[in-house]
Amino acid sequence: MIFPQGKYVCKAVFHNLNVISSLALLEMDIDFQKVDKICGEYLGAWFRRISSKVDAVGLVGNQIQKDDNFKKFRRLGEFSNVTVPWLFGDVSHRVMITKSSAVILQRDYRDNQSLELALVLDVFDKVLSQCWYEKPKRRRASEIGIPVEP
Repeated sequence: MIFPQGKYVCKAVFHNLNVISSLALLEMDIDFQKVDKICGEYLGAWFRRISSKVDAVGLVGNQIQKDDNFKKFRRLGEFSNVTVPWLFGDVSHRVMITKSSAVILQRDYRDNQSLELALVLDVFDKVLSQCWYEKPKRRRASEIGIPVEP
């Protein structure tokens, strides 16, 4: 499914579809090591859980994957999202891919929605479909032996 909305709207729709329908939708996460092999070049990246004092760090630039800071943050933290140059129809587009499998186009394509949809589907076909996995479900406290008051 494609939802052209923000993260929280998409999460609410996802939740409601699972609760009020017979659907059993799965949340998916991205394996960024596989993204590396497909994309190779990054124009931007956000890392989270860098240290006990730093929640997130972002880098923006050309070929940032070659920078020592990128390598350091990659070792210390985990990817939250990456922005890649995406060649489509002889034109380069800036496309962000998030840990939770979202595709965010960095330009406004409202005037050309067929291009917008084609871009998202192209990223899905060439990246997401090869790099995603089912997000591990959160276990309830009672499932791991933590007492829960009635």
